[in-house]
Amino acid sequence: MRRPAFDSLRETETALLRRWQALPENIRGAVWITLAALSFTLMAAVIKALGSRLDSFEIAFFRCVFALAVTFPFLLREGDAAFRTQRLGLHIGRAAVGVVAMFCGYYGITKLPLADATVIGFTRALFMIPLAVLFLGERAQVARWSAAAVGFLGVLVMLRPGGNGPVFAVVIALLGGAFTAMGIVQVKKLAETEHPATILVFYNFATTLVSLPIVFLVWITPTLSELVLLGLVAALAGAGQFCTIRGYGIAEASAVVPFGYSRMVFAPLLGLAFWGETPGGWSLAGGAIIIGSTLFIALREARRRRPPRLPAAPSGGG
Repeated sequence: MRRPAFDSLRETETALLRRWQALPENIRGAVWITLAALSFTLMAAVIKALGSRLDSFEIAFFRCVFALAVTFPFLLREGDAAFRTQRLGLHIGRAAVGVVAMFCGYYGITKLPLADATVIGFTRALFMIPLAVLFLGERAQVARWSAAAVGFLGVLVMLRPGGNGPVFAVVIALLGGAFTAMGIVQVKKLAETEHPATILVFYNFATTLVSLPIVFLVWITPTLSELVLLGLVAALAGAGQFCTIRGYGIAEASAVVPFGYSRMVFAPLLGLAFWGETPGGWSLAGGAIIIGSTLFIALREARRRRPPRLPAAPSGGG
């Protein structure tokens, strides 16, 4: 016999779910994208906390290990088919690029104010323009090239001309954006012939194998609490990816793209709360330029393509 309290809880849950699904798709999509932004920002904050003792490459290695563990359900479902590939070299190249991108991005997070590192992460959209032209045969209009040029001008502003800012850390973080963009290009090339499960499995296996020999050079045995935080990095990354997929799956891209930039609200707040970081004038000015240019590119691309929207999930809350 069910308890009244249990029935009441189920009724409340059903009512909340109905209200959620009654919301317009773009609003639900905006909520998902904002949750993704929060997840990625929390992940960066955990990385920054771990970076006080652990090397950035070791953090990246454990990120690969935990991602590999999540891969096994795909292996059980796909079997040998997950390892069938026509482009083994490209898979290995993508893994190497991915490891470098993670290391550079994590290094920037640990050495720069959280808000600065977050802004520089958005430069991957700027690097995508020349890479897509060179390797994917895409055509970029003058407006996109101009926006990219303005964005890189914002990077120069963040370098605090004539100042003593952490230029090396900024350069490494920028390399992270460039390698991330390169990885996206490689995924697009792989997707022409490879099954999505094959791309995922090869990437997680290869990144772990590629990073394994290098991690011994910087190895510091993590404590139990650090292991928990390393697992949390992977969990937050997965949550962010899941929320991103849900958000873009049910809403118009042009409507929800701006909500991804809510990271620029979350990052300064976390940086101030945990590390006492307050963005300086050069950082604010450069960050505004970078965010403005990448947002322009993202909105222009979303409106140009306008991909068909997927139907909302019938029972998962959209």
